[in-house]
Amino acid sequence: MKTSSSSILLRASDLQILNVLWCIDEEAKKAAQEGSSSDNSIPPSFRGTLPWSRSARLQHYNARLKATVATEWKKSPRYHRIKPYDPSLPSNKFVKLTERMPRKLAVILVQLRTGHTILNKHLHRINRADSPICPCCKRADETIIHYLLHCPAHADARSELHRQGGRDARVLTKLLTKPELLPLLFRFIARTRRYHSVFGEIPALPPLEKPTRAERIAELNAIQLPHALLPVQVPRNAGPDWVPPARH
Repeated sequence: MKTSSSSILLRASDLQILNVLWCIDEEAKKAAQEGSSSDNSIPPSFRGTLPWSRSARLQHYNARLKATVATEWKKSPRYHRIKPYDPSLPSNKFVKLTERMPRKLAVILVQLRTGHTILNKHLHRINRADSPICPCCKRADETIIHYLLHCPAHADARSELHRQGGRDARVLTKLLTKPELLPLLFRFIARTRRYHSVFGEIPALPPLEKPTRAERIAELNAIQLPHALLPVQVPRNAGPDWVPPARH
């Protein structure tokens, strides 16, 4: 068969059919159905677990530690006694509440929340008092509720507490929890002098809010340093043998 110069002569044996398969979608479906690839199908350089960062390990450890502590705390017999006052335990909420509080006030607050205090009901239970009866009114056992809310011997101090604290000051859980009521609580304790024999004078509660930067600077400036610790002005032309003058 003759053809022109622009024509191409093709025989049947020269014709080949190419079937191109787009396999990316198929492999993706296969991986999704079968799960993770086996190590044999992964290049050696990509096998094994990815390295952990130090911060990620620390966060994971702290999360597990907090969960363990919370679980063990709920098994404690003290859990149900403390829960009404601070259901967030174990947490740093109480630490933040007491970080600016004088130590004796923080101890008294813990005692009132736990029930392990110097009142006769507890002292009698641990054989430290002959009777659980309140020594002030001699009418009932001296429990925390009796001391703070009912004892007639402290009626005057309690009236002042209720007048300034309102209805919340009549609820034990709120009285021992709300930061705005704590100054009134310690003022009541100071007036009754019931804790005086162990703790001495009960100081006023300072503001629990953290000081501002300006207040902190003012506190630092008010500190009187010893004369020997005051800074010394060194002359610019001072040589290596220069000695500061003696202070009088």
